[in-house]
Amino acid sequence: MWIYNSSFAQVGYDDDGGVGLFSEASAWLNPGTYFVNVEGFGAPNVGRYFLKIECAGGLPGFARLSGGCRGSNGNTPTVTVRNFEQALTGTTFVTDFVRLPANAPLAPLIGFSNTMTSGGIPLPFSLAGLGAPGCQLAVDPLVSLSALATSFGTYSFALSVPSTASLAGLVLYTQVLTIDPPANTFGLTSSDAGAMILGSRF
Repeated sequence: MWIYNSSFAQVGYDDDGGVGLFSEASAWLNPGTYFVNVEGFGAPNVGRYFLKIECAGGLPGFARLSGGCRGSNGNTPTVTVRNFEQALTGTTFVTDFVRLPANAPLAPLIGFSNTMTSGGIPLPFSLAGLGAPGCQLAVDPLVSLSALATSFGTYSFALSVPSTASLAGLVLYTQVLTIDPPANTFGLTSSDAGAMILGSRF
């Protein structure tokens, strides 16, 4: 499966990344026209499909971005959203962090940038030099909270979005940092990052 922009430059690809031999490609796309080329492989899976997709602006959405490092429980903390949950103005949008060490202290982060901190440090910023190889700060934290994971290794972060139509199209980024002393010498792990685009319900 290949994803192309309107100039037919590849912006996404997957081969057998889904369940079984099925492909599952994802890409964080700006508004515009895109094309998806889907091909079967081998004699039992013949066929080719070419799809045209229009991505409109101002619509709510969520995408998981790269990053994250393995914790002492053997899992990489992950950011997810609930099925059919949308970040709309005048609503509460819930982000779930999963695969965390049970009862671990953590800091959910939310901010406006995943490319540069307010102090001018390029993102993502590797934490390997601090003793956390593979971990990275991927979000400029406008808001940071202190919390605890549940005994199931989860944490839910509820964001109340103001009823302001002009916020539609605003992109927010989120990530969680977890205190996990057995994981590495720095004693901290990071999740992947999530990007949410706000939409208007009016």
